[in-house]
Amino acid sequence: MHDTTTRALWFAIGLLAAIIVGAAAGLLSWLDGRSVPGSILIAGAGCSGAFFLFIAAAHFVTSRPER
Repeated sequence: MHDTTTRALWFAIGLLAAIIVGAAAGLLSWLDGRSVPGSILIAGAGCSGAFFLFIAAAHFVTSRPER
């Protein structure tokens, strides 16, 4: 995963997955009866949390253990 093209592709996949998670979180919170601004905040938190989790998992999988 050291190639620039591969990194950009994984970045795009992670970002799209995080946007889907955020949209689902916002939609579910709005259907639960929250206000629209509150649902937008929940969607943003879900999107950023999912993206940072993806970045951390990608770093864990691709890093080499130090000896």
